Amino acid sequence: MPITVQRLRLAAGIKAKAQRNRWTHEPTLLSAVQLAARLDIPVNWIYVQIRRKRLLIDQQSTGAYLFQNSPAVVNAVRDLRNRTINHLDLRIIQPHQEGHQHA
Repeated sequence: MPITVQRLRLAAGIKAKAQRNRWTHEPTLLSAVQLAARLDIPVNWIYVQIRRKRLLIDQQSTGAYLFQNSPAVVNAVRDLRNRTINHLDLRIIQPHQEGHQHA
């Protein structure tokens, strides 16, 4: 339906407001869209790699995937894209937590 609304709006000459960001996040992080733009690749490629488990990354509670805005991460995703590497794990490793003892 959003496509239909967009077509109607464009046909009627109604300008849309500036596109909203779906998620807000720290400037030290990149959304999948921002990372794709930085690497000049389709954002869908990133989502396909996540689904295929070639790119492992924690999903935020909002549903977003956020990447560290660092040369190491950007270069690693570029290496995955160029098939220099076959797998990339960017998950945050949680320290092992002991379970509760019940008396």
